[in-house]
Amino acid sequence: MANIDASAEPVATPALSLWGRFKLPCGFARSREGIISFVFCSLAALPAAVLCYVSYQSAMAGILEESRYAIITATAVLLASCLIAFQLMLLNYRRKRVEIEQRAYEHLADAVESLREGVSLYDPRGRLILSNAAQRRQRDPGHAEIAQGPDGRWLQIRESRTASGNLVRVETDITDLMQHEAALRRAKDEAEGANRAKSEFLAMMSHELRTPLNAIIGFSEVMHDGLFGPLQPRYQEYLKDIKDSGQHLLQIISDILDMSKLDAGKATLSESLCDIALVIKRCQRLMAHRAESGRVLIEPQLPPDLPGLWADELKLRQIILNLLSNAVKFTRAGGRVAITARDLGANDASGGLVIEIADNGIGMAAESIPLALAPFRQIDNRLDRKYQGTGLGLPLSKGLVELHGGVLEIKSHVHLGTTVTIRLPTARRRLRAAADQPGERQAAAVR
Repeated sequence: MANIDASAEPVATPALSLWGRFKLPCGFARSREGIISFVFCSLAALPAAVLCYVSYQSAMAGILEESRYAIITATAVLLASCLIAFQLMLLNYRRKRVEIEQRAYEHLADAVESLREGVSLYDPRGRLILSNAAQRRQRDPGHAEIAQGPDGRWLQIRESRTASGNLVRVETDITDLMQHEAALRRAKDEAEGANRAKSEFLAMMSHELRTPLNAIIGFSEVMHDGLFGPLQPRYQEYLKDIKDSGQHLLQIISDILDMSKLDAGKATLSESLCDIALVIKRCQRLMAHRAESGRVLIEPQLPPDLPGLWADELKLRQIILNLLSNAVKFTRAGGRVAITARDLGANDASGGLVIEIADNGIGMAAESIPLALAPFRQIDNRLDRKYQGTGLGLPLSKGLVELHGGVLEIKSHVHLGTTVTIRLPTARRRLRAAADQPGERQAAAVR
């Protein structure tokens, strides 16, 4: 809407162009009343001027008494004419100003009336001054920020005060936005339902696959050990391959089952007092053969005064084994993997226990870290990728750490290596003296 300036001066009409640069008040030059007032003032000034001339001639002729009255009369007529003309000019100016303001108000009212949003103006006492058609269609606007009208449409209601204290109420039709939000919510619920169904299916299939797989592994061990008689060396090699492949498949199934439980929120902890240094050393021994095969050195750095840890030892071992396995797998021959643990004290804000696993392997870009933490995702998805795996190690470890109330952080640089930090809360820290007291070794299930 164009701004209306009531103080702008109009262009002079041709009828008044003889006055040159002379300017009349706003709206005066183009009005009939203005021209009449100007002519009246001019005609009134003419007899006054004649009287002044007669008085001057009388004074020169020596008739002083008559000239005095003539001068007074001429002055009075001139002042009265000027006063009447000025009043007419002032009244016309005010009328023109009111007309301009009325036109501006009508333009503004038309603009507000055409809005789809409901707009209303209230005085300081709460009485309605102005409203448009969109607002009048609502029988009961209400006072909520978002409300549904009687016609089923949704409105966003905003209220504000003007400088004079009036209340401005703006009602925006957000029906399309609410319908879009409802559609997104339905899609989100359907996706979550499908994800839950997937997790339940994976859990069921994991249980169904574990039973025959355990039988395959068990019988292959029996035959490999020759409990019912010796076998040919060639068959011994086949049985070893069957056993190794079965155990690898069983580990994958176990990871899938644990991941599905974490996604479904059904994972639990069987907690007890753990010796974190002992757990790390056992994990190192389990990874020793793989590290030697890849010519990677694992260096534990464990201080002797580490406190005890109240945690699920099996899941803690699973976390460390997954991280060590990744570190060894992605470290070139001749590289090293350092695993450290340190106590940050009993302060609730900055205390707790920290476990770090750092390698000088191939590393990854910072933007690839979220992808590495997503289940079943790997940075290199090519069929001929060099490093095999299911992509469950990091997300599963992250989920198990969070199940303990901790945080898993990753810092990595390409060709420089990766550092994974596990921060466990102070509440899980146990002093050695307190760990020996009765009741500290009771197990608890935490969801």
